[in-house]
Amino acid sequence: MNPSQPLQISYLYGGIVNYRPGESLGERSLTDYELVLLLQGSAVYTRNGASYDLNTGSILLARPGSREQYVWDTEQNTRHAYIHFNMENIPARWGPPDSWNIIKHQPDPVIPALFRHLIERIHDHPEWPSTTPDASTCCLIESLLSVFFETKRKRESESPSRSLTVSRALNHMRLTLDENPETPLTLGMLAEAVGVSEKHLCRLFAQSLGHSPLHTYQLLKLQLSISLLARSDLSIKEISQRCGYSDPLYFSRRFHSQFDCSPTQARRRMIAGESILQTSLPADVMPRLYW
Repeated sequence: MNPSQPLQISYLYGGIVNYRPGESLGERSLTDYELVLLLQGSAVYTRNGASYDLNTGSILLARPGSREQYVWDTEQNTRHAYIHFNMENIPARWGPPDSWNIIKHQPDPVIPALFRHLIERIHDHPEWPSTTPDASTCCLIESLLSVFFETKRKRESESPSRSLTVSRALNHMRLTLDENPETPLTLGMLAEAVGVSEKHLCRLFAQSLGHSPLHTYQLLKLQLSISLLARSDLSIKEISQRCGYSDPLYFSRRFHSQFDCSPTQARRRMIAGESILQTSLPADVMPRLYW
């Protein structure tokens, strides 16, 4: 393993294959690395005597020296994409291959996108099974594997405390901010929109986000103002109106209370390259920004 040099591969090939119900891939000894992304159906993968279930969306990293076998879905067709390659200058940050993950059942969404792009590149380069792929393709493989090896970060949207009612209320907030930011949004209106009592909605928000519904809405509006300050030429007055504040002075006071600086100061700092301010909202709760 080399801690500084990028990953290198000397060959690369792959494709997409379909299997009928009940078909299998008999036991074989793998001589290189293989990534398998299950696109449809399910399978049972056996490696060195240990069996693993694969479902649609699962991604598998098989490694050299494995005695492996696949038994495909018995009730429907199975379709998967695969990529074979070798690896040199394996990044030290990945640790030894014996410690690597074998399967991710819910991989980061970027992995299927990278996988699809690599399959398209392989299709355009039939010479790669016998020649070295270009450096950018090696970088793509390294990026895909780096994400695969990451410890799964729990997404806020998957939080067990994020109830459907809270998600619906958040969507209602974003829709109001998108389409009618000048319309006041009261707790009663929000509770009625999602079909629960005001007290119950407040309890759900406190459990899920640590804020009341209306404070969450204020944070949404302020976070949107940060995006507009950083990525638009709108005036402070125009931004305050776009974020649902009819009075620019009141907007500035709320902004200063949250970020300890004025909107104008924040814009200057971001233009100078300083870090962009953030509220305490999870990433998946952020407001949408349209141009």
